[in-house]
Parts: sequence; C-alpha cells; structure tokens
Amino acid sequence: MAPVVFYDGHCPFCNFWVRTLLKYDRKKVFLFAPLSGKTATSYFNSKGIEIPDSIVLMENNTHLLASQAVFEIFKNLNGFFRLGLLFQWLPLRFTDLLYYRVANNRFVFGKPYKSCFSPKPEYKKRFLE
Repeated sequence: MAPVVFYDGHCPFCNFWVRTLLKYDRKKVFLFAPLSGKTATSYFNSKGIEIPDSIVLMENNTHLLASQAVFEIFKNLNGFFRLGLLFQWLPLRFTDLLYYRVANNRFVFGKPYKSCFSPKPEYKKRFLE
C-alpha cells in the first residue's frame, strides 16, 4: 500500500499543506486520510494506541510522527522541499519541539473547519475516509 499521510482535516493550515503536497507529489506517492476518519481510527485501534494530534506518515504498517513524518515526506518530493531535509540533522528533540510549537499555534492561520475539505475530483482517488 502507498504511504498514507494522516492529517487534521479540520485545520486550515494542515489542509494548505495537504493541497501543497498534492500539487508537488508528481509521482503520486502519497494517499491522504484525516485523523478523524475511518481509516485513521481503524489503523490506530489495530495498533492499540490513541489517535495522535500531529501529522502521521504510515508506511509498511509502521508510522512516524511529527518532524520524523515531515522529513520522510520531504524525501519523496523534489525541489525546494529537499532543503527541509537539512533540518533532519538537528536533534529530534529540537525538531519535534519546533514542529509542536507550530502545530499548537496552527489555528492562528484560520478557524477550524466544521468538516473536512473536499478535494478536487482529480485528487479524490488519493483520499481515504
């Protein structure tokens, strides 16, 4: 199965990044699923863990959280995203701290959506419930 990016479907900032990934993921590597959806609930229940409140990358039945997920996503993209990989050499504690600082303030960029956004028809097949 293709790697799945779990994201906060009610967050305008998260949705901006999902739309950006859709645009720059030219190889169509990633699938997407909201953390509040059936796919996320099923996956995390099967692992016996609580659904996290950060971006999660699930690949090969394992998952990465926060900055580790971001770095792994960047590895699959080209262009200026590759510059973000320079930060992976910093201590994980620091990059996660930076990630959570942004994540905890993500609603500064807009009020939460009442429901998940609907992708354009050409992207619908890349979204899981």
